[in-house]
Amino acid sequence: HIEKQAERLNLNAHVVFMGSVKNVNEYLQAMDIMVFPSLFEGLPVSIIEAQASGLPCVLSDTISKEVALLPDYVQFVSLDAPQDKWLMAINKALALPRINQSEAITVAGYDIQRNAKQLEAYYTKCVSKANG
Repeated sequence: HIEKQAERLNLNAHVVFMGSVKNVNEYLQAMDIMVFPSLFEGLPVSIIEAQASGLPCVLSDTISKEVALLPDYVQFVSLDAPQDKWLMAINKALALPRINQSEAITVAGYDIQRNAKQLEAYYTKCVSKANG
C-alpha cells in the first residue's frame, strides 16, 4: 500500500523500500536525519539506534518521551502541527554536529551485552527459585 502511494505521489525517485536488512547501522550512517511521524509507538528501538549513531531525530509527539535518551538530538512535533513547524524542527536538527553517541546510549542503560547478562541472571534466578 505504501509503495503504491509513493508511486502515485511520484516519489519513487526519493523513497527507497529496503525490506529487512542486517546492516541497519550502515544505513543510519548514510542518513542526515531521522524523521519519524508515527500515529503511535511504544519505545521504538530504531530511534535508540539512530541516537547511538549521532543521528538527529524529529519525532511525532505520539511517541513515548522515554525514547529521548539524548534530548539535544530528539525533537517532538505534533502530527497536527503545520508543515512549517516540522520544517523548522528538521532544519534545527540538521544543524547539529554528527557525533558517535554510542557511549552515551550505553550509559543510559542500552548495552546489548550488559542487558543480555542481566536477563540471563534474572532467568537463572527464576529457574533456581522454581527448582528450589
